[in-house]
Amino acid sequence: MTISRIASCVLPCALLASVGCADNQIQLESPGSSTPTKAAATAVAPPPPAATEGATPLTTVLTTDPAELQQMFAAAANATPAALAPSGAAGDPIEDGIRTTAYKQTPGMQPDGPIAKGTLVEKGHAEMMVTLQVGKCYSIIGYSPPRGVADLDLHLLSPPLYNILSGEDTTDDNTPVIAKAPSPICPTVAVPLPYKVDIFADRGAGAFGVQLFSKNK
Repeated sequence: MTISRIASCVLPCALLASVGCADNQIQLESPGSSTPTKAAATAVAPPPPAATEGATPLTTVLTTDPAELQQMFAAAANATPAALAPSGAAGDPIEDGIRTTAYKQTPGMQPDGPIAKGTLVEKGHAEMMVTLQVGKCYSIIGYSPPRGVADLDLHLLSPPLYNILSGEDTTDDNTPVIAKAPSPICPTVAVPLPYKVDIFADRGAGAFGVQLFSKNK
């Protein structure tokens, strides 16, 4: 075989191998530079977002364990919406309990919107949606009658994905309150935002009620 025929075979093969190597490594030579540059497709890939990173709670948060939070968010995502009804029913033991708790824990506040009611089994979840807006301050009150849910818990989850805990009650009893006096939730965002209230029967089972309360800022 002549030298010219060898060259005509070797050079294209070498060039093809070089191009194949560059493609496999997703790496190209910049014109006029000896420094390889990554292809645009890999250079602009965003990092995966962290669900709770950088989030500032609206009020007191006690649950900080990541595994416990993820379990809470998963359960809340599958919770059954509580039934909504106008508040103010006379002689209703649940509404009486909420009003008594409000008088003690959130003085000066009034019911804001419908009351959520339902029944929970132990370790069961229900949900209630509330809209918080600038210019008002808020608290959220729950109640379960005696011999019902002995430890009723409330968790306030932030939009849009409801995987950020923005507040929760601080007691292990049947009268949970999120943002009791003197530290209500006073939103600063100009746009009204819909929050999810996760209602959880941590111990016991039975009927419950949850009510949003507010006052002008």
